[in-house]
This record gives sequence, C-alpha cells and structure tokens, in this order.
Amino acid sequence: MITRIFDCLLPITKCNFECSYCYVMQSHNRTEKYADLKYTPEHIANSLTVSRLGGECLFVICGQGETLLQPEIVMITKRLLENRHYVMLTTNGTVSSVIDALISEAGDNIKRLCISFSLHYIELKRTGKLDVYFNNIKKIRKAGGSIQCNIRLCDDYIKIIDEIKERVKDELGAYPQCKIGRASCRERV
Repeated sequence: MITRIFDCLLPITKCNFECSYCYVMQSHNRTEKYADLKYTPEHIANSLTVSRLGGECLFVICGQGETLLQPEIVMITKRLLENRHYVMLTTNGTVSSVIDALISEAGDNIKRLCISFSLHYIELKRTGKLDVYFNNIKKIRKAGGSIQCNIRLCDDYIKIIDEIKERVKDELGAYPQCKIGRASCRERV
C-alpha cells in the first residue's frame, strides 16, 4: 500500500523536441541544461528508504524538459525501485536507449514502474518518431511495466483529432488520456 506520493519536478530544461505549446519554451526558459543534482542516486536512495518514509511511496518524476535525458534518471529510478517504492516517469517516449536501460535495470521491480508517455503528436510526426514512440510504449508493457498515454490538447490538434485517436487506438487498443487544460499553440520559430 502506498503511504505517500512525492511529485518531483526535475529541473532539466534540455529537450529533444520543440513543441509549439511548450510552456518552458513560451516563457523563454528552455536553457537546454541538465539538472544540477546535489546528491548521487545512492545518497538519494539511502535518504528515501521505506522505513524512513513510513512505508512504500509513489515518486512521480517529471522534467521541465525531457525527463529521460537527465543522466542519473536510470540509477535514481533503479534505487527507488530497489527500496520497494513505485516510480512514475514522464517522457516524450523517444529516448529508446534510456527506455531499454530502465527495463534492464528495473529487473523484477519493473511492476513498480509506470511510464507516462506524453503524446506530442505533431512533433512526433515532424521528427519521424511516431513509430519509436509506440514501440517504446510496447516495450514497457511487454516487460511488465505500466504505461499511460497522455495528450495535452492544443489548438493545432483540433483539425487532426480523429487521426490522433485512430492511430493511438490502432497502436494501443485505447484512446489517449486527455490532460486537463488546453494550451494555445504558436508557430515554431
């Protein structure tokens, strides 16, 4: 039973996408920097034991950029899972090498890992990574992890929403979850 939920914002602003509706880009905070972590994954794990926190916890980790680009994310996730915690990571789903490393390092603890795949449909199409995105979701599922497919509505999606729904339904067997809120898109610069 989960006793606490920790919602963690990883201050990485590095990203491999340029989504027109990104609040980080719109506020001119896309500095393309990794988070400057003051502690090692081992130190973090030693500080966040089940006994110290009073039970198993859920750690929800999301970056201000692409979460999986942070070099320590695999080891942080591994250590939290080894401590019997649950971990949910948010990603754009395109960093295949890190997805593979998470599966490998999680081992039997993969059942405690959930990956929240943000569906940045237009950017995935623009970069030719739609297949990569869906293949990575399928890899996590096959390995025994949990997945979410989420989309934040954007004005540009209105005219292609049926295409999006059809593609996700064909690939995953269900429609994506819609995130609350609706961002305005702007043209990429």
